[in-house]
Amino acid sequence: MNGFSEDLIAFLATSSLIYFLSPRAHAVGLLDKPSGRKIHGSETPTIGGIAIFGGFLLALYFSQLIDVYLIGFVVPALLLVCVGALDDVVNLSPKSRFIVQILAGLLMTVAGGVVVAQLGALLVPGSVITTGVLAIPFTIVCLVGLVNAFNMLDGIDGLAGSLTLIAFLGLGTVAYLGGQLSMVEGLSFLGFSLLAFLAFNVRHLWRKQADVFLGDCGSTFLGFAVLWFSVSLSQGEHAVMTPVTPLWFVVLPLFDMTTVMIRRIRNKRHPFAADREHLHHLFLATGFSVAQTVLILTAVASVLASAGIAGLYLGVPENAMFALYLGLFAGYYYLVMHSWERMRFLGRQICGGVEQEQGVADDVCPENSSVEVVTPLLEAKRERLEQHYVSAVSTTTAVDRQPGNSAKPLKVKMSGRR
Repeated sequence: MNGFSEDLIAFLATSSLIYFLSPRAHAVGLLDKPSGRKIHGSETPTIGGIAIFGGFLLALYFSQLIDVYLIGFVVPALLLVCVGALDDVVNLSPKSRFIVQILAGLLMTVAGGVVVAQLGALLVPGSVITTGVLAIPFTIVCLVGLVNAFNMLDGIDGLAGSLTLIAFLGLGTVAYLGGQLSMVEGLSFLGFSLLAFLAFNVRHLWRKQADVFLGDCGSTFLGFAVLWFSVSLSQGEHAVMTPVTPLWFVVLPLFDMTTVMIRRIRNKRHPFAADREHLHHLFLATGFSVAQTVLILTAVASVLASAGIAGLYLGVPENAMFALYLGLFAGYYYLVMHSWERMRFLGRQICGGVEQEQGVADDVCPENSSVEVVTPLLEAKRERLEQHYVSAVSTTTAVDRQPGNSAKPLKVKMSGRR
């Protein structure tokens, strides 16, 4: 078969698995149920990761590349997907998940030989930093970190899948330009499987909520895949990019995870405690819709990935790219950590933005509230405004139809973004 045939197999197989598994997810408990910190309103199947992995495997089989990926990629990925699916059903403890992720890392490094042996010239030009005897544990730490970064980012419809697709495109571009065709094919299969999933997951004019979610198995698998290809393409004799380059493909997941964990620790909370204080929650709290948030963050991720590729092929020194990366994180950290004062101001504008004569009571945003407290308040406010607007328009229309009457236009003033 040619490459496009297997891409089509990946897309169709993933779509078929979603159609097949969705109605059966209720029977086995593969569902994400609404709760106080979640923004979806109904039980949603969490079978996206299983479908993506199945579509990828089938395409891999028909491409006859299964031997290339079997030991170092497929086996640890299968472990993560199976345990991730179990986690979606019974909600495993963080300790249990970490143990499984470490086991997958051992399979990838010891059995598959995929390790971070050197970090490039991050500090001094021409002076390569090697990991030596710490190569395996360092690689496992990277795996656990990136897997959890993607898991944390999977908070709104379409976001984790879209940002992963950008990472795959960046890695695929570098692999293609470097002549690593087997890597290009694998990334292409994953990309088409992911596109099939996004067709059921992204919100648009005809879909107000995702039909399926990635689930923990999906976000875990995608984080693993990004890490595996990043290491494979940046290490060894056949490396086609510097070790700092893939960092630019995962800027938002890493920055978001690091900032959120620091904030939780500073507030004396567990670093892995779930909340609504991620980057996408900040966008939602300031009035952006889910679709707008995904579009904006995907565009930002595309620009950053392009910057990483440009730095690689323009010959920008590795230490300069790394310093720029750290500077970017410092700016991101500052803006996010100091954004709450601005957001609280915007929140008060949204809370109090409707004139009292329209009959909608004003809400007072608590002065010291966290994003977790105020976000649902603002969302509830917007829903009430929409209901009030529809009701008022209906009343106005009825009055207009009466002879001799002319209704005043409805005045709805909102300072926040819809």
